[in-house]
Amino acid sequence: MADVNKKIPVAQTLNQALHYIKENMAVFGWFSVVNFVFLLVFWHIDGGLSNKKSVLWLFSYYYYWCVFFRVYYNKKPYFVTTDVFASLIPSTKMFFLVVAMSFLLAVLPYLPLLMGFDDEYLSFLESYMYQLQQAPVSTLNMIVLTAVLMLFLPFILCRPFLGFIASVQGLNGSIKKAWKKSAGNYWRFIAIMVLLNLPCMAVYEADKYLACNGYLNLVFYSVFFVYYNLVFAKIYDFFNNE
Repeated sequence: MADVNKKIPVAQTLNQALHYIKENMAVFGWFSVVNFVFLLVFWHIDGGLSNKKSVLWLFSYYYYWCVFFRVYYNKKPYFVTTDVFASLIPSTKMFFLVVAMSFLLAVLPYLPLLMGFDDEYLSFLESYMYQLQQAPVSTLNMIVLTAVLMLFLPFILCRPFLGFIASVQGLNGSIKKAWKKSAGNYWRFIAIMVLLNLPCMAVYEADKYLACNGYLNLVFYSVFFVYYNLVFAKIYDFFNNE
């Protein structure tokens, strides 16, 4: 019962991830460089995930993050494959939840049409959907989409992610167990995700303003994604270190 009542110390968790970076700068640097290479390769894959070639990239990138967590937890050998395959179970569930929620969010704007709303709403919907398809996405639309997504992240990402981290170590990767341990932390997960996404939005706007054509985003995410995963490692540690 003690785990159920544990509340994530938001600021402390973010600071602990930064402290790990300071104490392990070489490891952080190497993973950031490799992450940069992965993102750069993906950037040059025509069609992104719709390209069949991206399957090899996707599996390699997934394996990279599995190795990252094994290095963080000093689980040798780092490049073991059995635990990587075991981690596919919570990862598949997490992917299914993301896809299901994405489908739901995509369908929701059309529900008023089924409820008999008039042509004015249809005109608004067509205009709004057209704006979403324009690149780059406007700041207002980015904020709205991010805010809506944030409400679901504790369910479709945060808690399943904790199960993934456990399975990579060769431990019980049950999402149900991760959910139970992290119960009562919905708004703290929201707070962490908001704080993690604020610099992403700032860099996105800076990239547009400075006309960097995505290069600023590329360099930033190469480093930030490593920090992002360190934050979740610290959250996992908080719930599992007795």
